[in-house]
Amino acid sequence: MSRRLGVVISRTALRVVAVERGRVTWAAERALDGAGEIAAALAELAAERPRGFTRARVAIAGALVQVKVLSRLPRLSAARLDRAVALQAGRWFLKNGRPLVTGAARSGANGGVLAAAVERGVLDAVCDGAARAGLRCDGVGTAVGACAQMLGDGDHDLPADGVWDRVAVQGGVPIAIRRSKDAGDPGAGPPVPGLDGDGARFFPAYAIALVRPTPSFALNGSDPERSAATRRLAVRVAVVAAMCWVAAATIGLIRVNGAVRSSRSELITLGPALDAAVAVERDLTLADGLLTAVQGAQAARSRDAELLSLLTRTLPDSAYLLSLRRGRDGRVTVVGFGPSAAETLAAIGRAPGVVSPALQGGVTREMTGSRAVERFILSFTWRPMEPQ
Repeated sequence: MSRRLGVVISRTALRVVAVERGRVTWAAERALDGAGEIAAALAELAAERPRGFTRARVAIAGALVQVKVLSRLPRLSAARLDRAVALQAGRWFLKNGRPLVTGAARSGANGGVLAAAVERGVLDAVCDGAARAGLRCDGVGTAVGACAQMLGDGDHDLPADGVWDRVAVQGGVPIAIRRSKDAGDPGAGPPVPGLDGDGARFFPAYAIALVRPTPSFALNGSDPERSAATRRLAVRVAVVAAMCWVAAATIGLIRVNGAVRSSRSELITLGPALDAAVAVERDLTLADGLLTAVQGAQAARSRDAELLSLLTRTLPDSAYLLSLRRGRDGRVTVVGFGPSAAETLAAIGRAPGVVSPALQGGVTREMTGSRAVERFILSFTWRPMEPQ
């Protein structure tokens, strides 16, 4: 990123630089009277920053931070290394009755580890001040780790809070650190591009603006105690959630079982009424069938009576019928006797509703008493006239 604020904080001073394309375009500092003024001073200085600077990196220096190069630690991943140093913080750092936040990173090819510790209150004050100033903090680390990446190989003195950190740098990483209280020139140090004169004291702020903090501290102030508290809270939340799910499932099962029992009870109570309703429905179905059959029979009977009445009126004198059969297709066949089969055919053919009358078979003559009559078989289609 081409624009970033670099902040270095010690017990007695807070310095801020605005770095754009590798050069310092603005710098400011405030005197501090202890860690309690960090948040307010950081918010005040950041509020004065040039426009367009919204991100910052912070370096802790001097008596506020403890930095050591540890040796003979096992080869671990970065996350496990941080964890190992945090769990044994009391072995390497002074707590003074206050919780510490630690960070660790590999230092050189000889297996050394650069470890640092800062009080949780200091880190919380940094985060609070950045938030009040509307800054996004990209990382919090040590001034020693940031400056080492900008210095050449050899021994270097980094002053802060009246103490000196004598750092042996090799390949951009510190391989040995020794803190002393020897008085020296507080302005000594590498020059800072964009600052003249005594601008060397802003070198740690300039370095942290350009390089990533190594080691870095977790911005949420994580440490073994807080991690354990977070885990306990997560376990409690998980237990409460599981209990809520169990309670909801139990209530659901109870309600379902209650509904099933209620339904069964209602079915038992309504059983006789349902059986009676089914019997009534069955009887009604049978009655409908009987009524349909009776209506069909009445219709057929009325048609047969109408046909007989028609034939009775139509037959010539002395002619009579022996049998009558009507098929489903409406074809009527009659057998009878009469003086003349031809006259009988002609008379029936003139009757209303009679279609296609014809003689079937031959006509036989028979004697009935002293008279000769003809026996005939006639067939025709009868289509009764619809009432007007």
